[in-house]
Amino acid sequence: MDALARVSVAAAAATTEEELQADSADALAGSFADWAFVDLDGSRPTRTVAAGQPDLALAALLADVPAHECPLIASAMSRCAPVVTGLDDESMLGRLPGGSPVVTAIGAHSAAVAPVLNEGVARGAITIVRCADHPDAGFVELGVLSQIADLTNAAVTRLGTR
Repeated sequence: MDALARVSVAAAAATTEEELQADSADALAGSFADWAFVDLDGSRPTRTVAAGQPDLALAALLADVPAHECPLIASAMSRCAPVVTGLDDESMLGRLPGGSPVVTAIGAHSAAVAPVLNEGVARGAITIVRCADHPDAGFVELGVLSQIADLTNAAVTRLGTR
């Protein structure tokens, strides 16, 4: 629940969408997730990435992977429904520039995705990824992530940027 509290503060304090994305991703990475992706669509889709054990070069590559090229995230957004799953298919989180699967590059084992919904339409997604040395993401994490997605939508609406 610490992640929910930290994202709540980030959502209330954000003065720009970029600040909201960065602070939310940072709040999720670490004790709640090994990796966190905050994707927001609009006239200029953006992604912010954070990791519990920062690898800045890899994070920069991950930030360049569009959400619509990540089948798991794209599915959650198109269905407007959260999803939690094991990552037995290496294509589920897309591919890095150069073709390497994201799942393999970050050692991903499970993920949870909650779409950021505004009036029934996905305007982005919040994704957490856990590696094999941590417990799988499950329905508890998915519930928290859904609340975080709702907070993100409220903050983006307040900021009036999308």
